[in-house]
Amino acid sequence: MKDKAWKHLEGLKLADPQYHRPGPIDILLGEAVFTSLLRDGRKVGNQGEPDAFNTVFGWVLLGSVSSKVSQPLRLFLTLESIDASVNRFWQLENVPEVSAYSDKDKRGEELFTRTTRREDGRFVVQYPFEKDPPSFVDSRQIAVNRFNSLERRFRRNPDFKNSYAQFMLD
Repeated sequence: MKDKAWKHLEGLKLADPQYHRPGPIDILLGEAVFTSLLRDGRKVGNQGEPDAFNTVFGWVLLGSVSSKVSQPLRLFLTLESIDASVNRFWQLENVPEVSAYSDKDKRGEELFTRTTRREDGRFVVQYPFEKDPPSFVDSRQIAVNRFNSLERRFRRNPDFKNSYAQFMLD
């Protein structure tokens, strides 16, 4: 509450100049005592404004105060034409026509669509090798030799076998 907004209070020496700030209560007076403290002088406010009464302590404010708070006014001004604004909006909203796929991605997509087939209820797709697929000639014999070597190591070292088995379970 600002007394500056209330024209009828301008220039009055108030009993509590800081009435709008919370503070300790100095004294409580009953109605019978209050009327004996009044002096000549009363300033009447408009609807929703307090009245001011002259007392031996100075001017006191009495009455209800409107709780209506004025809303701040917000104003936005643009000097840009509406055509330029709409044009810029559509430039931001349009999806660029630049392909997000690399050449590798495109080759992989083409390979997938060309080689995908269904066998026995399952999908089968060719591996996407960058070059020709590696030759697996005689790879079976190499795998069997490695397996036999691992089996011999298990027989020689049971702790290794247990660690290997535990690792495979994890």
